[in-house]
Amino acid sequence: MRTESDNPAGGPLITRRGAIKRGLAGILAYAAAPVVLPSSLFGRTAPSNRINIGMIGNGLQCGGHFEYLMGRDDCRVVALCDAFVAKAVKLRDGAEAAYGAAQPGGTYRGVSAYQHHEELLARDGLYARLVATATAPPAPTGSPRAAMRKPIVMGEEAGP
Repeated sequence: MRTESDNPAGGPLITRRGAIKRGLAGILAYAAAPVVLPSSLFGRTAPSNRINIGMIGNGLQCGGHFEYLMGRDDCRVVALCDAFVAKAVKLRDGAEAAYGAAQPGGTYRGVSAYQHHEELLARDGLYARLVATATAPPAPTGSPRAAMRKPIVMGEEAGP
């Protein structure tokens, strides 16, 4: 019988039986992972496969964009901004209710409402910002987010 002292490297001796046991334990752990871990960590709806979006301007133009984005599972509206903060809060409550309906507990708190667009632009964790204002200013190229080359989508309401 071989012992640790027989190992020329001086470390613990690994036998074929020990290697097979460790290998089988790893295979069983890998096979059991989908049973123990939620499926939302793996598939199309995994957090790493979602785009976090912030929306500036929550008027008529934004309504269509908002409804469209809420119907998609590959993105999540996480920040809303409007000069009239009541509009942003109303949309925030709607987004949290919609996202909460898909949660086991029925609640979701993760959407922020802002009154000043600079606060939304400075927020970490946003990959895209959608600007839908009545006057649609030029893209805020001087913002820190634009300097980081993050995408900014501009929209303009049709009007006279």
